[in-house]
Amino acid sequence: MATIPTPALQRAVAELEGYLAADGVTGSGADTPPGRVLAVIGDYGTGKTHLVNHLMSTARKRGGPAVEQVYLNAPAGTFVDLYRAFAYKLNEQRDLVLSRVRHFYAEVVANDLGDSEFFAELVRRLRAGEADPVEVVRELNLAEISLLEEVQQRLSQVTENKAFGSALTLLLRNGFEDAVWEWFQGKVPDRILQERGITFAIVGSEQTALEAMGVFALLIGYRSFHFMVVVDELDQLLSAAGHRENDHNDEAQSAFKHLMQVFESAGAFLVLAGLPDFLRELRDDVGARITRRIGMQPLTAADAEAYIRMRQGSDDLFPFTPETVGYVVDVTDGSPRRIVSLCYHLYARAREQDGPVNGPMIRAVAQEELYAPSTERMHTEIQEVLLASGLETIRNRFLNGTPVDYWIAIGAEGAGIAVLARQDGLDAGQRADLQVQVSRLFRPDRQVLVVFGGHVPQSFVTELRLTSEQDPIVYDRLHFMDRFAAAIKGMEVRLERSTGGDQGGLLLSRVTRLIRQQSNVLEIVHQLSGSMDAFRDSTGERLDAIERRVGDRPGTETVALPVDDRTGLPVPVAALFDDVIGTVGVDGPLAGVFRRTFDGGPAGIIARRQVNAMLPRGRASRATGQSVLIRVLTEAFRSEVVDWYAVVRNDPDGQPAAGSWQRLDDLVATFDTQIALVAKSDIGWLVAQLSDASADESMAAIQDALVSLSARVKAEVLTGFTTG
Repeated sequence: MATIPTPALQRAVAELEGYLAADGVTGSGADTPPGRVLAVIGDYGTGKTHLVNHLMSTARKRGGPAVEQVYLNAPAGTFVDLYRAFAYKLNEQRDLVLSRVRHFYAEVVANDLGDSEFFAELVRRLRAGEADPVEVVRELNLAEISLLEEVQQRLSQVTENKAFGSALTLLLRNGFEDAVWEWFQGKVPDRILQERGITFAIVGSEQTALEAMGVFALLIGYRSFHFMVVVDELDQLLSAAGHRENDHNDEAQSAFKHLMQVFESAGAFLVLAGLPDFLRELRDDVGARITRRIGMQPLTAADAEAYIRMRQGSDDLFPFTPETVGYVVDVTDGSPRRIVSLCYHLYARAREQDGPVNGPMIRAVAQEELYAPSTERMHTEIQEVLLASGLETIRNRFLNGTPVDYWIAIGAEGAGIAVLARQDGLDAGQRADLQVQVSRLFRPDRQVLVVFGGHVPQSFVTELRLTSEQDPIVYDRLHFMDRFAAAIKGMEVRLERSTGGDQGGLLLSRVTRLIRQQSNVLEIVHQLSGSMDAFRDSTGERLDAIERRVGDRPGTETVALPVDDRTGLPVPVAALFDDVIGTVGVDGPLAGVFRRTFDGGPAGIIARRQVNAMLPRGRASRATGQSVLIRVLTEAFRSEVVDWYAVVRNDPDGQPAAGSWQRLDDLVATFDTQIALVAKSDIGWLVAQLSDASADESMAAIQDALVSLSARVKAEVLTGFTTG
């Protein structure tokens, strides 16, 4: 996506450039220029990730090899989980960490040798990285204890724990690297480390884990080096913290404050990106640690025009006009992601119709590509989120005489969340009625969330926000379920705090919710199981009939069925395996999409949008892993059937040997057991992303293929044996 120099982008780049300009103090001091904490705040589709990526690219261009970067997706867990992700990234850059440790320790040794002319050349070589500081200490018999104390003195900016200094210097010794890195990854220290005073696991507490992050930040960003760390989707981590008991939530907020303090003390550039809710939940003393807040603002018509001209490589807007660009901005509420998507589809539609973009075309394409195609679709997705959450939900309830689409009970009696779902196209009278309904429903122990299936005027959105103290949600196909879930979670946290006091009641509510979630999952499993049983019953009847025909009569022989050249199996059996592998296989289609992302034309734009939608949350990675597991297991099953069939087919008597049928039954049972253990929750979604089918259709096809594979294989094999 082309980068428009919006005010938000310019402010963020200015902060970065100010940080890069503050070089470390040269000489023998341990001073490090203060780091910075930048918060990038915005709703889905407002360009947060694009801005962050632009910052990382700018840092690499301006700072060159002196800038190191780590990008983290915040987990929905604790700061210990965040540290684990951080340590995993560093483990992939062991050489970088080792070189920084060597540089760090060499400077300590050089300073210890002082300004003596006798050691001048050695000091120069140490500072230039030409001499091994460990060898120098050993050969000159320097006091290692005092040197370690100096290392610890420098690390004292972020931690008083001496174990970190010991571990870093042990990295420079033969035989300790793996043990030290295991400890960095969160494991209990090995005996060789315990003998040297390292006796605790880093992940034993959030405080220690964050101090470890500070140590690495200080080490990697030391002196003339710079260290940039991006934590994206921070709202996930803080939202999970908000669900802890009050004392633990305070601990989490204090831990977050400590994270910012250690990075600032370490001289690092910390970028925190997330939804607006994460700032609202912070204590004042925690929020005060943020150096600069960058709020993502909607694009203006001028911004959109600049984007179109940049993409077309021309000053000509055609097939757009200033008026239609302004309408696009209005329909999308200035959302960068929606503007890019809508402009692409409008450009294609205009070329197809061989004319300019106009108002009716914008409305039609926006409804087709951006918003809910129907009220039913929007309600289906709302219900999926609520079902997965396990929250107690009542459909179509009246509160104070006002109809509510969904009522979600939270905490104390009468407290909860009222969800009102509306399509777009409300006239002035309908908007006024909705405003009255919201004002009647809202009170301190009752939150109100309004969901729109399509575009509504921004002025009305602002009015509703002032009335309900909650941003309405406008449907979009990519992120509606995520946004709805995040809004419900945030409102739930606020209600629990505002109606708090009854910790026992809250605990009971959460236990009940977990039970309800389990019940929902079991119900789904039960439905699937019923479908599987019905299929197996019908297949079993067919198998029984075939086996009776084969086993009850003498003279059974192998029929000369057409054989697949690749496998040696009968063609119908080989086709069954090929169909399943093709159904779950995503490698080819995925590789095709990735190749198209490098295309400079419209196909490349579509592919890049597709990849950007699939990759960020990790679901594509999980689905690909599930696909590989199923494919490998299916191929192993096929290989065993190939071997079994080769033996049976080549029997000198022309009949299956004794025990052959039992062996086939064993193969089938083993495959059924193993395939049932493989997670399949994300494959249907990914297959749908790579095809025209819906996720439900794709998942149904996969389930049907896998559930029936073994039975159909057995049936087709048996039909190959008839009475001779």
